[in-house]
Amino acid sequence: QPTILQIPSAISWNYKDKHHFPNQIRITGVMRGQVRQKCPEEAESLLHLMIKLASTSQRNQFQPNEIGYATVIDGYSRICDGENAERLLQLMKGRFGGDTNNGANVVAYNAAISAWARSASRTEGNASKSRYAAEKAEQLLREMWSLELEKDDRVSNLILPDVV
Repeated sequence: QPTILQIPSAISWNYKDKHHFPNQIRITGVMRGQVRQKCPEEAESLLHLMIKLASTSQRNQFQPNEIGYATVIDGYSRICDGENAERLLQLMKGRFGGDTNNGANVVAYNAAISAWARSASRTEGNASKSRYAAEKAEQLLREMWSLELEKDDRVSNLILPDVV
């Protein structure tokens, strides 16, 4: 029986070392490092690992929070991948039993919008792809506004249109 458990190459720990056992905060820190290295796929694999561990564990020490999801979405934004950023935003929105009006925050929306906007600027030679990416960014922005207004009738934590 090995004393070292290795799960995706970024994380390994010794079972005897209880003080440094991985938890949500440590794994999210590793994910942040992978995103900075422009490796969002590796960060996403850790996110899915956390989801799997949280579903099999009695304690919620591995339950990914908004920071973990937003970190991976930001990673896809950094490499101009709007499709994967939006896919993870949808996963984040549906994490509470399929209720898509719950779970995503302004930070995650902004990262996904940024991913689509960067995708649009990256596809300058192809007008239809650039327009599609810009429309997706606008669609997410409008969705975020509508969800914020549904939550609260007063304007709070919104990005105003003239800033965008």
